[in-house]
Amino acid sequence: MASASSPAWRSSGRRSSSGATRRSSCPPATRRWSTASEASSSRSGMLDPITLEVVRNRLQYLTQEMSAAIVKTAVSPVVSEARDFSCMLYDADGHIVATAATVPFHFGVSADAIAVVRERFAGRIVPGDVFLANDPHDGGGLHLQDVVVMRPIFRNRTRIGWASTSGHMIDMGGLVPGSFAPNAREEVGPPAFRQALREIRGLSARVVRRRIRELPTGEYVEQGWAEFDDEAFLVRCRLRVGDGMLEFDYTGSSPQCPYFFNSKPHIVRSELVVRLHQLLAADVPFTDGVLAPVRVVAPEGSIVNARPPAPVAAAHMHVALLAMELGETCLKKALACALPRDGLASRQRRITAPGGTTGMGLSSWHGRTHDGTAETFLVMDGNAVGAGACSDRDGIDMTGSDYGGPGIVYPDVETVEQTYPVLYLYKRLRPDAGGAGRFRGGASVDAAFVLHGTDGLEGTTLGMRKAVPLPGLFGGYPGACTLFELRQDTTLGQRLVAGEGLPTESSEIDGRVVGVGLNAAGIRLRQGEVFRFANASGSGFGDPLERDPDRVRGDLRDGYVTPATARSVYGVVVTDGGRAVDVAATATARDAIRAARRARARFPERVPDPPRLWAAPRHRGGDRRGNARGRRAAGLLRASGGDLPAGRGPW
Repeated sequence: MASASSPAWRSSGRRSSSGATRRSSCPPATRRWSTASEASSSRSGMLDPITLEVVRNRLQYLTQEMSAAIVKTAVSPVVSEARDFSCMLYDADGHIVATAATVPFHFGVSADAIAVVRERFAGRIVPGDVFLANDPHDGGGLHLQDVVVMRPIFRNRTRIGWASTSGHMIDMGGLVPGSFAPNAREEVGPPAFRQALREIRGLSARVVRRRIRELPTGEYVEQGWAEFDDEAFLVRCRLRVGDGMLEFDYTGSSPQCPYFFNSKPHIVRSELVVRLHQLLAADVPFTDGVLAPVRVVAPEGSIVNARPPAPVAAAHMHVALLAMELGETCLKKALACALPRDGLASRQRRITAPGGTTGMGLSSWHGRTHDGTAETFLVMDGNAVGAGACSDRDGIDMTGSDYGGPGIVYPDVETVEQTYPVLYLYKRLRPDAGGAGRFRGGASVDAAFVLHGTDGLEGTTLGMRKAVPLPGLFGGYPGACTLFELRQDTTLGQRLVAGEGLPTESSEIDGRVVGVGLNAAGIRLRQGEVFRFANASGSGFGDPLERDPDRVRGDLRDGYVTPATARSVYGVVVTDGGRAVDVAATATARDAIRAARRARARFPERVPDPPRLWAAPRHRGGDRRGNARGRRAAGLLRASGGDLPAGRGPW
């Protein structure tokens, strides 16, 4: 939490809000307040920094108390364990002033929901009102199951603010969080309180705009493809930087499609500003001021701005997350082109290879237990995707971002098994998941479960990147692709009767392998069958042949890479049972890999825009069956709204 003396929040001035001169018993050399900061400058009429910090910290405390109440009272593990919810406070006009969230993507869409409520119910909002919204077409949350609950805060008959929470509701039949907003209490008078809210927002806005002005004016372009089984939909982003503003233009993206991941501009913007905040202003509290300098342009009728009744059940996922990722990459390009001076150099160190936010492998299931209870649940481990590699370290395991801060927490296996009718065979880091490089991408999850306490479940998969992996950076290799599969006709029952242990990895599960689609419905899981999911992962940074051989040896020991990948991709040869590196053999192996690269190298042909055809790239490393299946699926891709270049992926 920032303090009055932190770099982005240091206020200045010698007078209190009442105009009284402050006195000090300090020696003359220290008898003064800080007079400059990047967040504010001396201006008459500003609150003194102590009062401002009291108000801001009190607001932050209130949002944390709201969150604590929800965690303690929530029934669904998606909220109490996975923390898929957010809480916010706003001023009377619906501008964000304080947040507490594990899913910061909620910030922008919740503010949009309040804006819709204020417009629709103008002049009719009274104390005691509570508003709910969940339709992305009509001021709702990230997707249909995210319900935004909004409540105005009044002092006497004057509205002084708003409180909201947004959470993932598994059962849309009526489970609504109770009264979790604490009664508003003022520690300053109404005029000072309203002024504090304005200045909190203003401080954030000034810092963000100043840092945007440090970026080179210009345009930065990136494009990618959202997959639906054997179809791919183009999403194209052009970032324009200038005059303290960022305009993300998605003109040229595919038209809206008949699938459930069409999105809306306010959802894309809400997800984009999270990355903007993390890249440029992580030391600044997230307020409406962070949203102000960001504009999203998306032609109506496109896949990023669909018209009703286009399906939007996953409006926050495939397309929106890809649009966010492309915008983030454009922003990183601008950041990389800036001169590394002052604090900008530290922000440039936040440039990473593409992360795994668009590599999720979610699934939802429903059925009846042996006692007749109906159960519906979402496998939150499908969010456990490895982050992209950094310029000076490996990517973080099982999280889509290297930027830190709160994020979704994955429930313990024991909690899931106690709550839902499944039994996990194993849950582990996926070998060869992170893209190879001088620094490799983080590892994603590989897990498998069977039925327990039920005779059958029916499932739906919500996956991304089955054929198009995340591209590497500066010679880094792409990450693994997403894999769903069923194992049928297994001998697990006989093994349990015989007292044998459960499998600890996929190679120990026998039976017939049945591939499952990226976005499939009506999946039947029966007794004796296994459902396995292995998520995509972030890409590598730098040439794998430049990775320290001892790091590769450590990766072998810890299971991050397989012996085949260590030898064929990193060119590392180990001896003494993996306890030492054969230096001479490693040098020879790496020379051979470089020679093979030179032998197959060709001058690149000009790629038309939009490109025409695409054949899947050969992904190195990873799960052999999963990657082979991904390559076969990629070979079947037919591009929609923009084709892919022949013989190469979008990287």
